[in-house]
Formats: sequence, structure tokens, C-alpha cells
Amino acid sequence: METESFGKMLGFAALLALVLAAPAAAVGPDVRVMSADFSNALGPGSAANLTLVLENLGVFPCAYKVTTQLQAISPVSIDGFDSRIVEKLCQPDNATMTFSIKIDPNAAAAAYPIILVTTYESEYRAAYAATNTVYARVAGSPELTAHVTKTTPVSVYPGGDFSLDAAIDNVGAFRADSLTLSLSAEAPMEVKASTATQSAATLQPRASVTRTFSLHVPKNAAAKTYALNLAAKYLDDNGAWKTKSIPLAVVVSPKARFETIDGASTALIDSRNNELKFKLKNTGTDTALRVRAKLLPAFPFSTQGSVQYIEEMRPGAEKQLVFYADVDKDGVPGEYSLDVSVAFENADGETFTDTIPVGAKTAYTPLVNAIFLNYWYVWAVAIAAALYLASKRLKTRGKSK
Repeated sequence: METESFGKMLGFAALLALVLAAPAAAVGPDVRVMSADFSNALGPGSAANLTLVLENLGVFPCAYKVTTQLQAISPVSIDGFDSRIVEKLCQPDNATMTFSIKIDPNAAAAAYPIILVTTYESEYRAAYAATNTVYARVAGSPELTAHVTKTTPVSVYPGGDFSLDAAIDNVGAFRADSLTLSLSAEAPMEVKASTATQSAATLQPRASVTRTFSLHVPKNAAAKTYALNLAAKYLDDNGAWKTKSIPLAVVVSPKARFETIDGASTALIDSRNNELKFKLKNTGTDTALRVRAKLLPAFPFSTQGSVQYIEEMRPGAEKQLVFYADVDKDGVPGEYSLDVSVAFENADGETFTDTIPVGAKTAYTPLVNAIFLNYWYVWAVAIAAALYLASKRLKTRGKSK
């Protein structure tokens, strides 16, 4: 009995000496995470299972109440229970734990840490803890979209310039580097060369940038929705050049447009109140209200500044206009182009002005007209003298009888 007791004491002493001689981390059980694997690649909005394999590498062959808890930070989250428990883990066995992981749809491409805290006990109820870090690597590429935020002015009409603000959004999970943006428009709309191509440098994920483009709409442009194309060129997550065409659109609203027709009037040089007749026609796509037309004077014509008023002109409607003009005596016969200023409104009360050309001709006053009109006072004196002489002769004849 004494020999057996002595042997047990020697065995305990040897075990104690071994424990004391071992490093602190190896005293008792030593549970470690041997592998951590995700069931699939991670991207924004994805989900995966994280599988952990644990083993006990300590001096004590068994670990008890092995609990592993996960701690994740946004944009990574734990779906469901964030801890698992294994009542007993003995060598040479291992333990497998599986957790459900979710990635926020707005996550950017990066490596996000997940902290693993493992606690356990020895057979003597001594408590231990270990911390490990696993990285959830979220992959992603740039993904560009765009939309028109506004036009200035708000309504776009034929025959004018306007500016367009386009917002470019990177809805992907990686930045777009060396970004350039080129805008083109459906004919006959034009993008002004000075703003057609612009740089946006680096566009971070989940970020936006706005660029302003200047465009022109010709007078003869139809009222409709015009297609625009925004070409984006950038470096992606692999450092490769990518090009994406993004469709946009802008609406050109209906507008009245005027022309003059049948302007065949001929005015006489050095004469007054010549009638200049022509028709005003609405060749546009909208009804013009409260139309005011005024003939603008230009040599050799001068006017009294009269204004012709028309309450309403529908598309295709015509209206005869008559203006009176004087012609300077220094004018020469020929064809001239005068301007007519037209002011009008649309149904929304917006006001517009336009200047359109109208043709006019001049000619010398005919000789007979020139003799009688330009020297009327001489003829008046002559006629008066003739009448006086005639009446005097009649009186003389009467007396002689």
C-alpha cells in the first residue's frame, strides 16, 4: 500500500513538473481554430455559410463546454445564432461549427474582420479563452448608371440652347478610376464641343458625381423625345479599361415658329405710305397666342412703328399683314430684306420672341408720276394760272359783244 501511494505521488509530481515546465499557453487544454471556410464567394448582398474546424492541442486531452461566438461589424452580419457550443472536445477528434453570414447590398469591396472568441474549461473547471480573426473578403466591380437631374431652362424648345445636368452613380462595390464621360445626341440636336467630353477622375462605390453639358436645338427640330448617349470609360477592379454606354433622353416641347410668304410688294423710291404686304405663317408645332408683329426699319425704308396684333395662330395658320413704309430718295431699285419682330405666348403663358426676314422691292417712280407727284406745286400754279387766263378771256369776250 505504501509503495502504491508513493508511486501515485511520484506520478502526480511528474505531471505537475511537466505542467509547470510547459509554456503558459499550453497549460491545460488548448482549443484552436484549424480552418475557416466560406461556402461561396462573397459579394454585396450575398449570403454564405462560415464553417470552422476546432481541435484541442493542449496538454490536457479534453476541453469542456467549448463555446465559439462570432462578432461581426457592418456590412457583415450574422444571420441567426452567433454562437455554437460543443460540450466536450477530446484528442484526436475535432469539432465543426457552421454559422450563416450575410453581406449588406451596399457593401464596398474590401476585407472585413470577423472576430472569433472561443471559451472552454478543463476537467478541473479552469476557464480559458482564445481569440481569432477571420476575414470576409467581399469582391465587386464598378457598375455605373446615370440619369438626367434637370435642364436649364426647364422646358426645352426648338431654336434655343440649354444645359443638361446628368448624375452618374457608381452602384457597384469597387471604385471606377480615370473616369471620362462623353455625351452625344440624336440629330439634329447637337452637344457643344466645349462640354461634350468631361473627366470625373475616381468615382468611389456607392457615390455619385454630376456633370453639366451644353446643347443646341435647331429651329427646325421636331417636338419629340430625343435619345442621348453617355459613354463612360474607366478602369475597373482588375485595372482593365471598360467602356459602358448609358442611354439618356431629353424632351423637346412643341413651339410655334413663323415664316413670311408671298411678300411681293414693290415700293417706289422717294415716296410715302407704300403698302408692304405679306403673309405670316405658323410653321411650328404649337398654337401661338397674342401674336404681335412689327416691321423693323432698314435703309431705304422707314416706318411709323405700327404693330399688327393676332389673337391666335394655330400650326399651319396664315395671316395677311400690311405695313406702310416710306422710301428714302437716295434708295436704288432692287430687292431688300427687312426683319419682322414677332412676339407671342403659348398656352402656359410663356413668352417668346423671334426675328424673321421678309422681302421687299423698290423701283423708280414712273416719269409721269414723278412729274406730277414730285412737282405738284408747279402744276398747281400752272393750272391756277390757266384757269385765271381762261376766265379773263371769257370776260373780255362778254364785253365786246
